[in-house]
Amino acid sequence: MRRTAETDLSEFDNFISVNAPAENTGLQDRSCDFVTAATAFHWFDKDKFPPECRRIIKNDAKVVLVWNIRDYERKIIKKDFVIREKYGVVLRGLAAILRIAEDLPRFFTGGSCEIKTFRNDVPVDRETYLSMNLSRSYSPKENENPEKYNAFVKELNALFDDYQVHGLIVFPQITKSYVGMV
Repeated sequence: MRRTAETDLSEFDNFISVNAPAENTGLQDRSCDFVTAATAFHWFDKDKFPPECRRIIKNDAKVVLVWNIRDYERKIIKKDFVIREKYGVVLRGLAAILRIAEDLPRFFTGGSCEIKTFRNDVPVDRETYLSMNLSRSYSPKENENPEKYNAFVKELNALFDDYQVHGLIVFPQITKSYVGMV
């Protein structure tokens, strides 16, 4: 993700990429107007990340945590979930996101934050849809289990075929943001 950001944002003079973990960024004290983590917070050390945020953000600055969550109320996502569950690729999926959502307010000062929810349906082509499923760390890997991997890809392709219009599906998701002080 960092390499992609470096490539996509290289034309902007004020974009700076830092090769450091969230818990020890190496940034100067009180140098940030806000901290944002998008779909990465669950990888951070929950004890070390808040003090690092407090160190690098300016007084009264906020932390913004953002997730895109599959809309499990939609039929295509329910079917997608069944396929991923069949091949063991939901180990951290919905359950992890629900646990994170429950724990998030405790991360913020006073246990409170502003939560905003937005519809964020995204049109995706076949390659993107497959990549969304295959790039997960817990997805079947072709080199580890080719039969399981191929069966997984076959079912994902069939689901895409069922819902595609002009080579695209609308992937229903919800964006949730949590904004508060730490």
